[in-house]
Amino acid sequence: MYTNISFTCECGSVVEHMAFYPVFVADTEKEREEYQETELETECDRCGRPYQVLVKNNFYDVEIIVDNGEIRVEHTEPQYEESELDLLLPKESSQIVLFREQLNTVQLLVSAKVEEKAQYGLHVMLYSHLVASAEGYLYSTFTKFVTQHDSLLRKLVETDPEFSKQKFSLSDIFVSRETLKDTIDKYLKDLIFHNMKKTKEMYLSVLGFDFGHIPWFFRAVNLRHHCVHRGGYDKDGNSLNINSDVILSLMNHLSDLIEAIEVRVKDFDDEGNKRVTYR
Repeated sequence: MYTNISFTCECGSVVEHMAFYPVFVADTEKEREEYQETELETECDRCGRPYQVLVKNNFYDVEIIVDNGEIRVEHTEPQYEESELDLLLPKESSQIVLFREQLNTVQLLVSAKVEEKAQYGLHVMLYSHLVASAEGYLYSTFTKFVTQHDSLLRKLVETDPEFSKQKFSLSDIFVSRETLKDTIDKYLKDLIFHNMKKTKEMYLSVLGFDFGHIPWFFRAVNLRHHCVHRGGYDKDGNSLNINSDVILSLMNHLSDLIEAIEVRVKDFDDEGNKRVTYR
């Protein structure tokens, strides 16, 4: 980081200096309020008088002190160097990167020129792929956070009815505790994440994310079933209403939902607790 400082030298000349100091990275509120100090030197271009510059900064602001505060100094708003921005910007998860790539692929293919007789078959496959891509994101994101954070793991065990059904003898308690993460991992792998009723409940009770009113997703899952198991036809042999407009509409719905989930899960700290949002 850097800020441009200026002050008046004893000789009357204005001293200007670009003061560089480390970016402040912190996770907790206590750490954000603590100051780090950087000592610098500058001198007057006119008379050569040296000056000691102390930069004190925390997460919120920066203070510039010249010669132990005996010199009145002004400074500009702090600026980030381009290489420092990676320290501040949240890393994109592999789950969201993959999902976006899958959406981009569908967008390219849905507008591709194919023979008319092959167009419906292509649309059926793309529709299925969209729903499967969303299911993959929902599974991998939920599993990643629950298995890596004990607080979220506990929420799942305490709120999922499946675990309340399980009974243990006293002799089994410690063994069950040691293998709990493996048990959870297997349980999640066996779940069908396009079961939207179950998925909605788990995301809300464990991750605190409310899917809201999503009848469009339930319809998409139903259509996907016909696409996968009946080749794009319903039980009566009728073709489904799937075309490029329907596919693009589903893409927009899924993108909005998944991106909202991604914002939510970025709020969790390393302990699985929701971060406090600051100005």
